[in-house]
Amino acid sequence: MPDANTDGALELAERIRERIARLSHQQLGISASITVSLGVATACQSDLDFKHLYARADQALYQAKARGRNRVETG
Repeated sequence: MPDANTDGALELAERIRERIARLSHQQLGISASITVSLGVATACQSDLDFKHLYARADQALYQAKARGRNRVETG
């Protein structure tokens, strides 16, 4: 998300999480519910390396899973 700040990225990630959680059994075509955990990381001037940014987002994802899943965390 070029030019997005942390708040904007978190807001979008939360909207995605909520929409997935609200999918009905009819929409999914299965008798189960689906949730998603998301990790968000934003770059600052000193943190423009993609590998470092990706690693922070991945760490945030695992933090979300460890804290109970179906949530958004920042890294």
